[in-house]
Amino acid sequence: MFDCRMFVLFVNLERGYLEARADGLFREESALVEVKFVPYAKPLGLMETARQKKNLSVERMSDNILKRKKTHHYFYQVQGAWNITGRQFGYFVVRTDK
Repeated sequence: MFDCRMFVLFVNLERGYLEARADGLFREESALVEVKFVPYAKPLGLMETARQKKNLSVERMSDNILKRKKTHHYFYQVQGAWNITGRQFGYFVVRTDK
């Protein structure tokens, strides 16, 4: 069982002007959780929306696999959060209403 803390704010101790706001933190794994909502995926489903819409933060790799787009600003937001918090990895969660 994991202990997940929600809505965590981190401030870089060396550079106080850098901060990261994570949607959650798994303490046992030292992993960040970042959740992004895709509102217009509702009628189509996430996989079909990822195939049709080019401005999403994810892209479709195969029938059941998505990955973060390296060209989307969320990619750099998560990378920056990992750097500021000293984490090595995290969970990038895309949620829809469907």
